[in-house]
Amino acid sequence: MIYNFIRMTTRHPRKIRPIFNSRTVLWYILSVIVFCIWFNAFYNILVRREIWPYGSIERGIAGICLTSLPIIVFIVVNTIVVFFIDRKIRIVPIKIVIDIVISTIGVTIANLFFIGIIMLLGKIPVVDWAELYMVDFLILLVHEVAYFVISYRLAESKANEVKSHMAQLQYDVLKAQVNPHFLFNSLNLLYSLNAIDKDKAQKFILSLAKLYNYIMRQHEHQKVSLKEELEQLNFYIEVLKMRYWQQFDVEIRGLGNVLNQQIVPASLQMLMENVTKHNVITTDDPMKVLVEIFPDKLIITNPMRPKVNDHVSKSGIGLRYLKRAYGDLGEKFSYINDGKNFIVTIPLFN
Repeated sequence: MIYNFIRMTTRHPRKIRPIFNSRTVLWYILSVIVFCIWFNAFYNILVRREIWPYGSIERGIAGICLTSLPIIVFIVVNTIVVFFIDRKIRIVPIKIVIDIVISTIGVTIANLFFIGIIMLLGKIPVVDWAELYMVDFLILLVHEVAYFVISYRLAESKANEVKSHMAQLQYDVLKAQVNPHFLFNSLNLLYSLNAIDKDKAQKFILSLAKLYNYIMRQHEHQKVSLKEELEQLNFYIEVLKMRYWQQFDVEIRGLGNVLNQQIVPASLQMLMENVTKHNVITTDDPMKVLVEIFPDKLIITNPMRPKVNDHVSKSGIGLRYLKRAYGDLGEKFSYINDGKNFIVTIPLFN
């Protein structure tokens, strides 16, 4: 009843900022009407032993309206007491006691006002104060329950919002680390290659320029064409072949399955970088990576030859980034290390 009105008009449980629109007013009026009808029926059954003791519809409407007038006043008073009075009290029992005291004072003042009006009309008022306070307590109880239900839901919503913001912040930080990390490794690679073969270094620079042109164009996109990703991967494979004197190779199977699938930008490039970063690649231990393309997924497998004391590889920046990126798109990016091979499964978007 009252809860629906309060829920729509509350931004903070201790300080309501009403939104004055037709929907809010309608919910509040409807809640008050329903409570008044229920209270009259309950009172008639409890005291008069019948639900309709009025005799006629006209007298019934008049009786309900007369009985409902103080009920409406009690509801308004308790709405103000529980929700509109801003008190910085976090201890629940103390808040309830203070609400009871203020509500009792407010209802007493309202009743004295009605008694004064009746006396001015020349009539003698008959007031059952115990009954009035019991009614007021019942209405206050409904408001208090509504207040704490709202407080709980708002606190839960706020906690989820904070958790979401923290997760997004962590993701943004991780994303910001990925491209500089790749640039750092590329510059190291260029430095090494320049000392070995200047002609190959020039080819490397051209391939690297194409790669970064692609990264610049696609970094704002969540998904890109798998076909385009494979084309850019070829540039990076050529770079790695130059760097490792043809001791690095990639076999791609299932090109016939490439249709209109999509993938997170730079996924393949990042995973190839991980292979070179984490493993020893020499003439005695050449590296061959297998890429298998299926209609709904792509699997990358490479043998494990971990570097000794490779602290950088333990950061896992690229893998964490990809896991989060695919997770945000509703797909599961996974990888396993069986001791002999490192196997990555990339979901494809159709």
